[in-house]
Amino acid sequence: MKQDRVVSLPPCPAPIRRMRPRREGISELIQLEGDRDPSQGGHVGQDASAEALLVGDVAAKVTAAVEAEYPDATIDRMENDAEGSAYEAHIAQADGRRATVKLDQSYPITSTETGH
Repeated sequence: MKQDRVVSLPPCPAPIRRMRPRREGISELIQLEGDRDPSQGGHVGQDASAEALLVGDVAAKVTAAVEAEYPDATIDRMENDAEGSAYEAHIAQADGRRATVKLDQSYPITSTETGH
């Protein structure tokens, strides 16, 4: 009588998701599902759009706007915003408080959310 052979396979790696930029200045992001590093962007909004880190001229303009308003803050990351604004910058203020600065398409700051 033939016996079935049991073979143990390594766990299947998480699927790779490729997100393309929605507009100029937003980097392409490739990530593993369930293995997201928040410092690298990648948050997916309610409309299924994914945030990606800003690069080039767009990043320079967002940096300039944020530094003008918060000169003593440290910018952790900048990305397109999956929840309404064009861009957002995650910052650590000089007193240690964290905030998310929201900007519109032409780079003025539209709001600041504290505690993020």
